[in-house]
Amino acid sequence: MFSFVIALIYLMLAWHFQRTRWAGRSPLLPIQAEPYVLGVALLAHAAVLGLAVVTPLGVNLGIGNATSMLACLILLMVYCSAHWQNLSGLYPLLLPLAALGTGLQAILPAQHLLVDASQPWFKLHLLLALMAYSLLSVATLLALFMTVVEYNLHHVQNHRSLQQLPPLLGLERLLFNTILVGFLLLTAALISGALFSHSRLGAWFLPNHKNIFSLISWLAFGGLLLGHHTLGWRGRLATRLTLLGSVFLLLAYVGSKFVLEVVLRR
Repeated sequence: MFSFVIALIYLMLAWHFQRTRWAGRSPLLPIQAEPYVLGVALLAHAAVLGLAVVTPLGVNLGIGNATSMLACLILLMVYCSAHWQNLSGLYPLLLPLAALGTGLQAILPAQHLLVDASQPWFKLHLLLALMAYSLLSVATLLALFMTVVEYNLHHVQNHRSLQQLPPLLGLERLLFNTILVGFLLLTAALISGALFSHSRLGAWFLPNHKNIFSLISWLAFGGLLLGHHTLGWRGRLATRLTLLGSVFLLLAYVGSKFVLEVVLRR
């Protein structure tokens, strides 16, 4: 029930931002109240999420809870970043995605109780992985918007929604800064995961689909950063490599959980 209520609030906020940022129409609530209303919605989302994830039986990170957590973290990171750079033009697309992730928490309540959730290496790995996935998901959204802005520049279109985004160079700078931090967090997550795997199973790397896709994604983002700093890679090549790395990261985490918890259980 609470998940659907939060999803409804996100959709109403998305409508508000679409009216004010993209359509130039009158706001549904005062502009000054936007960060407070969105902040309250985020706090409510986090509270409901905490009650669903932390259970008496252990940490439940089923696909519904995991998707909702990623949506909450992505929205939180954009919300915090918006204090330094105008990113409100992202909300009309980002908030419906957050509503979808919140709704999936109620629609797909499959349990996946984590074993050894009290071990320090596992806690560190889980925290780093969620932060890395969230930041690199934000990078994916930025890459998509860069593609739209670049198309607009070449086709001399001047849609109001694009006017609310930062300039292309500003988006590109934000993209690479986000990828750099996300890549460092993903590196730390892979290292902590290897340490946890070695301490529990005696193996540094388990060749399962999650680890393989995560490693491919790490190589894609690492190759992009190396190419950017040594060969000046940018523009379309940068956005395509970002999307490629994000697809493998999505397959590594959400895709594997969907197959294991939804498809194979039918």
